[in-house]
Amino acid sequence: MYGITTNSAVKKSDVQASVVGENNKILGYFREKGCDYCHTPSAELPFYSSFPVAKQLMDYDIQLGYKSFNLEAVRAALIADTPVPQSELNKIEWVMQHQTMPPNPLCRAALGGGRQR
Repeated sequence: MYGITTNSAVKKSDVQASVVGENNKILGYFREKGCDYCHTPSAELPFYSSFPVAKQLMDYDIQLGYKSFNLEAVRAALIADTPVPQSELNKIEWVMQHQTMPPNPLCRAALGGGRQR
């Protein structure tokens, strides 16, 4: 959630990695596109996350995003090089097919992703 204190945020240097290169590409994609911001509890937020308008949008999106889908099980499986649960893959596949992420307010707030059409 955006209400995270800075000391609980994961710093880029502290990001866990897998020994498998392909898994690291996926983990990097999650960070690059901003998935971690709303779907993990401890991501390092962008510098503008404390700006008044951005903070309000991001607080709302993080609360809703984390409640809707928690990426922690996917991240843990990728880091441990174990199979990602099928139910989690199904959710990710649906989102990719329907291009529902990031939601429009996040696009306006200029998070890393943006919709790819």
